[in-house]
Amino acid sequence: MTATMNADTGRQRTLTALFLAVAMAATVGSALGFQYLGGYIPCHLCLEQRTPYYIGVPLMV
Repeated sequence: MTATMNADTGRQRTLTALFLAVAMAATVGSALGFQYLGGYIPCHLCLEQRTPYYIGVPLMV
């Protein structure tokens, strides 16, 4: 079968990308909240693991 792009497919992809962007932003937001509001000091690995989120969220939006 050949996939065709129509209004429903485009809308579905847009909603999926929006959901993933919000979920990724919430993940990083909660980590930053624990760091700055909760006083938790993240390890070096924790800081490195945030890098894909910092890149991915703007790309998804």
